[in-house]
Amino acid sequence: MSFSQHSNEYRPHIDGLRALAILPVVLFHAGVAGFGGGYVGVDIFFVISGYLITGHILSSLYQGSFSFCDFYGRRARRILPALIAAVIVTLVASFYLLMPGELAEAGKAVRHVVYFFSNHYFWGQENDFWDQNALSTQPLLHTWSLAVGAQFYIVLPCLLVLVFRFGRRAYLAAPTPMWVVRSVLVGLAMVSFAVSGALLQVDQAAAFYLLPSRAWELLFGSIIASLAGTRLSRPPLWFAEICSIVGLICILWGVLTYTQATPFPATHALVPVAGAGLILYSGYSHIPTWMTRLLSLRVLVFVGLISYSLYLWHWPLLVLFRSTVWSVKGLPQIPVLGYLAIALVVSWVSWALIERPFRTGFLAAARSKTILGVALVASLTCFGAGVWAIQASRTDQQDLPPVLTQLDQDMDMAPGIACEGKPELDVIRAGQSGCVLGDPAVAAPTPDFILLGDSHARMWVSAFDTLARELDLHGVAMAYANCVPLKGAVPPTRPACTGITDAALEYVARSPVQQVILAGYWIEAAETAFAKPSMANGVQMSTQNFNTSLRDTIRYLQQAGKAVTLILDVPQLENDDVPRDLALLSVSQQGANTYGPSLAEHVTRQKPMLEGLEEVWPDVKPFGVVDPTVGLCAAGQCLVAREGRTWYHDKQHLTDDAARELRAVFLPLLRSVSAPR
Repeated sequence: MSFSQHSNEYRPHIDGLRALAILPVVLFHAGVAGFGGGYVGVDIFFVISGYLITGHILSSLYQGSFSFCDFYGRRARRILPALIAAVIVTLVASFYLLMPGELAEAGKAVRHVVYFFSNHYFWGQENDFWDQNALSTQPLLHTWSLAVGAQFYIVLPCLLVLVFRFGRRAYLAAPTPMWVVRSVLVGLAMVSFAVSGALLQVDQAAAFYLLPSRAWELLFGSIIASLAGTRLSRPPLWFAEICSIVGLICILWGVLTYTQATPFPATHALVPVAGAGLILYSGYSHIPTWMTRLLSLRVLVFVGLISYSLYLWHWPLLVLFRSTVWSVKGLPQIPVLGYLAIALVVSWVSWALIERPFRTGFLAAARSKTILGVALVASLTCFGAGVWAIQASRTDQQDLPPVLTQLDQDMDMAPGIACEGKPELDVIRAGQSGCVLGDPAVAAPTPDFILLGDSHARMWVSAFDTLARELDLHGVAMAYANCVPLKGAVPPTRPACTGITDAALEYVARSPVQQVILAGYWIEAAETAFAKPSMANGVQMSTQNFNTSLRDTIRYLQQAGKAVTLILDVPQLENDDVPRDLALLSVSQQGANTYGPSLAEHVTRQKPMLEGLEEVWPDVKPFGVVDPTVGLCAAGQCLVAREGRTWYHDKQHLTDDAARELRAVFLPLLRSVSAPR
């Protein structure tokens, strides 16, 4: 048969394959043991989408009936009704069940979802998919894959139309040979696969979220579709059976053996992608294979029919059921089986009442132009809903328990953010990038002290500001995020810090200020800001460089006549969710103190820094050291929350209020400051 005779009739085994794709995804997200690689279900969906879309486009092109308007009208009918319904309902539910900051993030995502660019939004947010998956607060995170698919739907028809147009010229108005089309598809797939592997080495988030790294998976399905009408599309039954069995093994291998630690996508994605392609190829057999009959079972076909709605609804439901507000309001905890049952019911309702009427029901007869016009209006409405959610999160419209409002404020506002220094080097050298500490009314021409460092110096701004007011002192904070105050440090997240730090140290050395207080994320600097390539370990800590830089920095300031004091690190928590979790635990325990790491664990973690201090100490004049754990870990366990409030903004920074509570730690230091008036 020629491709123009390619059958577009319903094939139930493809819906069965959709079920094989969606079920692992849902079970993986639900945290069901044994489905650590369930995320490969998305890759299976990509293959199916590429297969079906390419088959439809090629069939229309060979028959001379392809229309962009009709094509995108069909896509709008298929994708938008259920998507917009899910987004609107999710936003409304988020208003009642998410924290203000989380609601704002959902609203921001919606603005990108409506024009299918959310994958770039999440990549730009530097979202680690695996961390998000562990305990996500973004109910629209899963729309990244819909964006990838939609972007492919924009590129592919344009590409194929161009191939056919130039092909007709080359072959004297005859239809473009299928081998030409297939060669283009194979070439593009190979390029995309190479891009996927390269991106995985330099930017795993880009490799995961972006179309250039994922296109080869959809093109794999396109290549299978391009085999229709050729001798390769008539495999003997024995060969089709082998292909289907190998395909199932490949899919199960990915689902059951992959984990969050598996480098993905690139090479590892090839296994489930090839598995899906082999199963689709086995469907070309004129005699149904064992796998075709299995995938055509009613229960699998039913799940496949509702798979799109199930994908849309399962993740928002999971996020909302596990939300902080849900827990604090005392709503019932939903067990996994209950969650799965609810997800299936909601998805069936969505399919029956929203999807089906637009695809095969009374709305299916609407003209494509009408559908596209309605889709545009609906998308703009959805965009407006996203803007509303952002505004609602900022205007205290949500009726949240006071303890949650306070928790949101503590975790949303970066500590000392108002004192973040201006990064322009000439401004720094002129001494105009600092933030005044203490009562401006008692400010002297020469500050009594300078607090210099990165965000860990900024974290202590509220403590020093309060103490300065209490002691009638005048200080200046010079804090630059990621810029640890050490000569020669090159933070991988902000290489410009080298120049910023040098300019700041130069100004401090020239200034008449006598007391210089250095605060930084020391252990992070020791591990990353001085790392060197190693053939054995890839990247290893270079404590000698850290120690040398620490010595050089202290000596440089002391030679300029400065008294130097270092503030050590606060204990680091396991992840950024711990402050919220332990604050809620404190609430549930009537305000009892809740603790993170022990003091011994903190000291062990700080060993490279402490050893550096011991090595540097004999080589410089005496300098001061202030350890915040004196107040934070007095009982041998390091406090994280008390009276229902978190003391941590994230895993490594205290809140402004916590810093003020601990200001007594710095009282001896500031009392020793000479403050002639």
